[in-house]
Amino acid sequence: MDFSTVDGTSVEGYETRPDAPDEVKGRILHHDSDFLAYMCGYKWETESLEVSIEHLRKAIQTCRIMAAAEFIYLYLTMGDKGGRNGIATVKEYQAQRSGRDPGLTKRVAELREYMATCTDPGVTPKVQMAQEADDALCQAMQAASNPDEYNLHVLQSADKDLWMVGGLHVNSKTYELEDFPFGYGECRLDVDGSRKKLVGRGTSFFWHQLLMGDTADNIPGLPEFSEKLVLEYWPTKAIINARDKVKASMSSGQSVKAKKSLDNLVAKIKPKKVGAVGAYEYLYHCKTDRQAMVAVLAAYREHYGDGTFLARHWDGTSFESTPGDMMVEQARLLWMRRTEGEDVIDFFKSLA
Repeated sequence: MDFSTVDGTSVEGYETRPDAPDEVKGRILHHDSDFLAYMCGYKWETESLEVSIEHLRKAIQTCRIMAAAEFIYLYLTMGDKGGRNGIATVKEYQAQRSGRDPGLTKRVAELREYMATCTDPGVTPKVQMAQEADDALCQAMQAASNPDEYNLHVLQSADKDLWMVGGLHVNSKTYELEDFPFGYGECRLDVDGSRKKLVGRGTSFFWHQLLMGDTADNIPGLPEFSEKLVLEYWPTKAIINARDKVKASMSSGQSVKAKKSLDNLVAKIKPKKVGAVGAYEYLYHCKTDRQAMVAVLAAYREHYGDGTFLARHWDGTSFESTPGDMMVEQARLLWMRRTEGEDVIDFFKSLA
């Protein structure tokens, strides 16, 4: 979100932006507010807490106004993260966040405490102690998915994890209102110069994340696609031509030579890094959650092998696991819970 307009004007003056849409009576903006504390606290070395709080109050009102909302609910994670720390075995959950500047960390904590007790008009704190704010946001949008309430509930977050959540979303950069599907949806590659980024809407993004992981939360996903999957999904022109020659030679008695040539090409295949492009291409033909589940499980089985194996915990200990267990672990870390305490296993069972 662009806070370049957050200056020394009053909160009331901030409400008079010329591009502000007309307020929709009764509309609630469900706001992922943890990141607001970082956006408004980054100048902690040069600004007082009072100034940071004033920036924060203005930012909150701007979000509400630009969403055409009468009310704004501030969702904050201030307790347990829904048990995700205990679920993670391959890598420690959100471990890379521990090295942040202590001064900024203190200011962020102060701003979050302010939001947790904020009594400004139209503002309601939604402090989450037993789950992450993301989960509560998903539950709020799920509960408001019926046609009568659909236009009265909108979600705003700078976190891509919530792309899998259906309903009306406010774009955090442009303030445009975007309609996200309740269901599979789709993903695409956003090309910026030589860089390709995966963007998506609906549970399609969840399946892609199961392959790619999430660096922001230290969730690994899969590092690579096996040689077998590369051969199946990314055959080179040389291999395609060699296959055609094998088929054509079956009747001429030259199949042994043709097959040897094909085998030599296949032997040179290397695993392929997952990444945004790899995940997109691998799941390109999937149009439903069931199709994606089958494809993703196949990739996990190819990586970890069939049956039970000895896995290594991030703390150095070892434990027995299976490819299915590994996939479920990553899914439990990534899944936005549609009801409080929901297990992604219930979602998987509904697809069986």
